[in-house]
Amino acid sequence: MIRTALFSTIALLMSAGTAHGDLFLFTGTLDGGQEVPSNMSAATGDFTALFDDVTGDITINGTFTGLEGGNATMAHLHGFSSPGVNAPVLFGLTVSPSTSGVFSGNNTIAAGDIPSVLAGLTYINIHNGDFPGGEIRGQLSAFIVVPEPATSGLAGLACLALVRLRRGR
Repeated sequence: MIRTALFSTIALLMSAGTAHGDLFLFTGTLDGGQEVPSNMSAATGDFTALFDDVTGDITINGTFTGLEGGNATMAHLHGFSSPGVNAPVLFGLTVSPSTSGVFSGNNTIAAGDIPSVLAGLTYINIHNGDFPGGEIRGQLSAFIVVPEPATSGLAGLACLALVRLRRGR
């Protein structure tokens, strides 16, 4: 009876809450060589993007430095295409209107497009007056999976409870 109640409680706890999948942390660099067509700009940038593969929520943060074509006028997440191929804007990012600064933004990717993000078919680019199509670009392709803390904690509690049951405590 106690075992049945314990197993039922564990199952309820593990199924409770908002559905979240794995979190994917993309990291990358932006440069002129990744633009289409590529350019010889010495400008560079770095970014991180945290992506939930169930909800489609994505949060992007990054920095850039040394834009040669003037102050940044726009920054976007584009999709869906391989490196070396241009794609439409998915959503705009907030960007510092300078030659060095930061960019950021968040939005939700449609459920049907989630596999394309995970396949590395999205990219960020920063535009300015001399490079209206983008001076620097970076593909979202390298990622690590970040364990979701609540699920990990509940799984740990469930394992502890099962160990105690087996020991007769």
